[in-house]
Amino acid sequence: MSAPHGMTQYFFMNETAQLRRRLNLPLLTLYGIGVTIGAGIYVLIGAIAGHAGRHAPLSFVFAAVVMGLTVGSYAELSTRYPVAAGEAAYVRAAFRKRWLSTAVGLTMIGTAIIATATVAIGSAGYIAQFVDLPQPLVVAVVIVALGLISAWGVLESVMLASLFTVI
Repeated sequence: MSAPHGMTQYFFMNETAQLRRRLNLPLLTLYGIGVTIGAGIYVLIGAIAGHAGRHAPLSFVFAAVVMGLTVGSYAELSTRYPVAAGEAAYVRAAFRKRWLSTAVGLTMIGTAIIATATVAIGSAGYIAQFVDLPQPLVVAVVIVALGLISAWGVLESVMLASLFTVI
């Protein structure tokens, strides 16, 4: 199988690396819902409602429309370029400039760091309702705990994200 549009396919000891499929449709659906609503529901909904006031429902409708366009774009592009690091792959295929795709990849890393910080700080706010610990300590524990679960395995981290989504 050749890689789409000149994308490099990596080989290890002359064999293509294979991953075991451990995720099923219900888990992927819950994970997708959780990622889509993500920090906006878990952490920021009160802050947004406070700023938007009585216009909060309209702001959420507007955000849903914008998100829908983004989701549609990702759905189309992921079928054309089914590779990891999709954003960088899409830019590489569109503009054929490695530096630009590298910049997009680094931007996505920065975005992930900011999103992680936002969720960790929001989680610390929720946890503070039950335990009286310094916020930096709680944030560090949340990041380390979720990092360990992610390192444990994809299935385990998706199951945890799905559990949070259901709750």
